[in-house]
Amino acid sequence: MRSKLAWTFGILCIYFALLSIPLFGFPGSIYYLDDPLSLFRVISASRLGSLAEFGILPIVLSIVIFQILIGLRLIKVDFTKKEDRKLYAIGTKVLAIVLTIAFALVFSFSGIYGEGISIISKLIILVQLLAAGFVIILMDELLQRGYGLGSGTSLFILASVCYNIFKGMLSLHQETLSGFMWYEGSILAFFQGIGRGDLLTPFYNPYKTYDFVDFLLLFVVFAIVIYFISIKIEIPAQSKKDDIPTRYPIRSLYTFYVPVILSSILFATLGFISTLISGSSPRGFFGIFFPPYGPEKIVQKPSLVVGYIIMMILFCGIFSRIWYITAGMDSLSVAKQFLNKDMLIPGFREDPKIVQKYLNQYIPTAAWLGGFFIGFLASIADFLGPLGTGTGVLVAICIIREYYDIIYSKL
Repeated sequence: MRSKLAWTFGILCIYFALLSIPLFGFPGSIYYLDDPLSLFRVISASRLGSLAEFGILPIVLSIVIFQILIGLRLIKVDFTKKEDRKLYAIGTKVLAIVLTIAFALVFSFSGIYGEGISIISKLIILVQLLAAGFVIILMDELLQRGYGLGSGTSLFILASVCYNIFKGMLSLHQETLSGFMWYEGSILAFFQGIGRGDLLTPFYNPYKTYDFVDFLLLFVVFAIVIYFISIKIEIPAQSKKDDIPTRYPIRSLYTFYVPVILSSILFATLGFISTLISGSSPRGFFGIFFPPYGPEKIVQKPSLVVGYIIMMILFCGIFSRIWYITAGMDSLSVAKQFLNKDMLIPGFREDPKIVQKYLNQYIPTAAWLGGFFIGFLASIADFLGPLGTGTGVLVAICIIREYYDIIYSKL
């Protein structure tokens, strides 16, 4: 356990370094709105102009592509077979490497970092992006192989969300509002307002990067997510050894936060492609993939609100339905795990097929409805606009709960 914690902490430190170290040769003059991945930086665990430029985007996008291919039945993978699972893992890693190379080439030579950069500088940036991208893939692989706790995608997203939340609360960067210099950090600006007798500017100002309302909404989203991830259905069961009755829980959010990550990364990629094609911010149909953060945007762009909710619910439901099969969470896999732990369901024979038939009453429905609901929940969280973004906070809370379960099971 200590070894796993040490590996996890070491990998986390390296990732924070990648987020903090700027690219050598990066001009540093790109405005936030010019960033093609600006709205999805938190969920992709990346930062513009840093070594973690892409974050986990290539890794998760490779999984998304394979999920879509499996869902469309263009490729067939039997996840009950060890060889198929191994080939699937190799395939996603190879595709992640290819996507890293592709993204590095696009970011280095497409003009995203501005015009007037020499070819030498572009090549230097390319080498840095490739090296950092391969390091992130390697760290994710180390965690998946059991050297640390959890997965790389979960750990890096949690690190990114926490980084943005603390930045939003305690940033020392200052900006001019209402004739005064205000700290960018919402908490620091709030106390500045108390000292100046002006609570309106730090508490709510549409021109400020962060405000105290965003800080308060963080706790609202936290409470909502905690409530819904605690809802579960408990199936009666008992141990074969001592006949002690127990319960087997099936979460209402069966596939947890995975559909949100996959959907958000897909939306980020579609928005990025549309930005490259149009040369400006995504418009038209692609606009529905970008959430209008903040309550005031709901009134300004109601059509985008409706479109984003529909697309988020739809894609989260689809990815949830596919993921629960590919992740070994389907009824047959759970039935086998159930019996391997010397557990049985009262009134049913110890046959995986029979237990599977019983679990089919719950698991497929939980996968569909859980996916739909977490998509809706993520949409509402985004519209509230808390620090760290609604989707980011939702996923971070789920990841914290996941790490709690992992550590608790190891004790």
